[in-house]
Amino acid sequence: MKPVDGQPEWAAALAQRRKRRENRPRCTTMYNTVRRAGLLVQRADMGRTAASIADELFPHPAEHLLKAQAEARLASNDPDAYRRSVRAVATFRPGRALRGVSCPTLIVAGEDDAVEPMEYKVRLRRLLPHASYVVIRDSGHATNLDQSASFNRIVLDFVASLERHG
Repeated sequence: MKPVDGQPEWAAALAQRRKRRENRPRCTTMYNTVRRAGLLVQRADMGRTAASIADELFPHPAEHLLKAQAEARLASNDPDAYRRSVRAVATFRPGRALRGVSCPTLIVAGEDDAVEPMEYKVRLRRLLPHASYVVIRDSGHATNLDQSASFNRIVLDFVASLERHG
């Protein structure tokens, strides 16, 4: 991968695609994505499951390197462990219990996330009333990858604020 303005080729391409609003993928819900992943694991090997999930997460040609990385990482999972983790995510309902969280919390949301709708992140923010909440423009579900400089700055600033307030 060749660096472009300090970014790997895939990150620069992904950031450019995110700027073109007309190319945004249709938004799906996390529940449907997780449910589909669980069904895929039951019906196919991890290679086919990984390919299907990577296609949904990164559907645009400009994302081909990010898609390949996601597919390789997903395909390396143990199918039974992956099925259990998908089931845990699909049935996790923290609800009001989150209101009791008293430790500092940071919520980072990609503005163009096609996997998890913004309404879920807003709901999470309401359930964690003392959390810091940041939306990163021109970023999708993989915010730490497609807007790494912004993401890293936000996390480092959050950690520094914790150190200042002891």
